Amino acid sequence: MDNEKKQEVIMNQPSTETMMRVYAFFMRTSIPRILAEEKRKKEANENDTAD
Repeated sequence: MDNEKKQEVIMNQPSTETMMRVYAFFMRTSIPRILAEEKRKKEANENDTAD
């Protein structure tokens, strides 16, 4: 990538407000799904070892 293209990428970054909105959206939507999946796996392992 030439220097002009690198500068263009840097200049086109989203604003801090936009990045915070994306972060908040991720925290509201993805994190609960990830935690639910981890809980499901843990409960499945406990059920398997209980037999």
